[in-house]
Amino acid sequence: MWFEIALTPFLLASILLIFFDYKDKNKVLLSGVLFAVTILIKQNAALYLFPIFFYFYFKKKLGMFVYFLSTLFLTIGVFLIYLFNIGVFDQFIRWAVILPIT
Repeated sequence: MWFEIALTPFLLASILLIFFDYKDKNKVLLSGVLFAVTILIKQNAALYLFPIFFYFYFKKKLGMFVYFLSTLFLTIGVFLIYLFNIGVFDQFIRWAVILPIT
């Protein structure tokens, strides 16, 4: 489907930023934003959090993983607030959460 193609550049850029320079805080923060966009395109991408966590764990940089997660949640939170402000939050929940479960 088209959304797998749409999420690939964001996911790949996020993982490559972490892989090549996991010690640079700015690149980890940018990676979190890119990963948030990936999750907003398709929620199944959240499964990639496990390999990213283990990568930071084995590199002994869990503090950087916290930066990554904080940026990720902040980006998603801003998007959800935007949806709420324009009045389509309930439709987003219906289409992105409820319907895929049922």
